[in-house]
Amino acid sequence: LKARCQGDDETFQAAMHDAVRSVLFHRSPLARCAGIEAVAAVASHGDAAATELILTMLCDPDEDVRWSLKRGLLRVAPRGHAGAVQACIDGARDKDEQVRIAAIQALASVTERGHSE
Repeated sequence: LKARCQGDDETFQAAMHDAVRSVLFHRSPLARCAGIEAVAAVASHGDAAATELILTMLCDPDEDVRWSLKRGLLRVAPRGHAGAVQACIDGARDKDEQVRIAAIQALASVTERGHSE
């Protein structure tokens, strides 16, 4: 895919986001987790577009997908991204213990020093 985009990172990332978008809504939780991991693997830290793409999975009913979402935010969300911060705060109250742990770990990465919300 990157070769088809002529080495342009921005074009590559846009193409990757488009390619992964359908996997994010696959019926299989394993496929949705893989989609989140794929976005996080190619995105740069601070990539707001990748963060928004990952946040589309926020209300997934599967705990493994919600865990992958929090781990993906840890890897790509820019500091202070309001949606990422709120997702981590909400995730800290998730019914699944592993999701709560991942949310708290991600929260440390996405909040800005002195953030009071």
